[in-house]
Amino acid sequence: MSRLVHLLNHVTSFGGRASKLLTRILRYITTGGLVVFTDFFFLWFLTSILGIHYLISGTISFTISTTLGYILHRRWTFKGTKRKLLHGYAYFYTTGVIGIIVTVSLLAVFVETFHFNYLIAKIFSGIIAGSLSLLMSFLITFNDHRNCE
Repeated sequence: MSRLVHLLNHVTSFGGRASKLLTRILRYITTGGLVVFTDFFFLWFLTSILGIHYLISGTISFTISTTLGYILHRRWTFKGTKRKLLHGYAYFYTTGVIGIIVTVSLLAVFVETFHFNYLIAKIFSGIIAGSLSLLMSFLITFNDHRNCE
């Protein structure tokens, strides 16, 4: 595991040559990918394997993946944040809920108004919501916008 962490640190900082801001953005994207995978995995597992209703599974998978995301962002992406653990988690979870609302709303607009294919709409809504989430993480959750010169 140590080698994987070292490799990820090296890649996301371009061998230490990237700015702190770029490194954090790359780490945010990397962690986000793992979180999305975790969310989909638990949704599938709880629904298809354990037979739990998909809305309950979706809530559980969202909570698990959001918690994982917070832990990884706190320890890796925004290492050294000064915000208290539970206080930061409350902000992070709230921004996650806002992210779901934004994603679903944009998905509906892209599909119903502009007649995009739902998968294409999901990509665009995810990019917009993910960008908003990154901004909220810098400015609010980890309060780290001053430390990215």
